[in-house]
Amino acid sequence: MYAFFQYDKMVPGAQWTALWFRNSELLSCFESYPWDGSTGGLYYSECDLSADQWLPGTYTVQLFVGHDFKRGGFFTVEGDSPTALPTVPLT
Repeated sequence: MYAFFQYDKMVPGAQWTALWFRNSELLSCFESYPWDGSTGGLYYSECDLSADQWLPGTYTVQLFVGHDFKRGGFFTVEGDSPTALPTVPLT
């Protein structure tokens, strides 16, 4: 899953952070590092969970520069989560 965002007047080297939550619980998807992009444009954060980990619920992505909250967004996953199918060994 990707969260795209526009930015302007970003300072190269500034610490930026993206946090992903499901129902207010922090997921294993987060990133934080010094900004190495341009001062303005379009960028994204990625949450690379396996299909069976995208459980129904409300997901939130929060973006920070330094300690300052800058922007957030949310989306909802509905329905049954996929389950792994048993495999039959080939003989």
